[in-house]
Amino acid sequence: MYGQLERILVCSLGDERIWGDFRNSTLLLALVRPVKTDGEDAALTTVIFSQYLAPIITDLRNVKAVVGRAEMRKRWGICGPLRGDRQTCIRTR
Repeated sequence: MYGQLERILVCSLGDERIWGDFRNSTLLLALVRPVKTDGEDAALTTVIFSQYLAPIITDLRNVKAVVGRAEMRKRWGICGPLRGDRQTCIRTR
């Protein structure tokens, strides 16, 4: 999944029993707005998107990498992770 990281939330939990094993701990959460990519992998191919999906909150540890994006004709291309000795962002077709 690719998405735009909008915020990192710091949640300090108290001593209440409702928190179970997380009592008296701090959680780092990420507010992410996923993008619709139809399952394409930017490490393997050029990935273009024009639609954001509903925002989600997830544990920050689920964020595995940071990639860029570049706008082209009201759509966005994901500047994916390095492939060998090069990085692909947008390839014109």
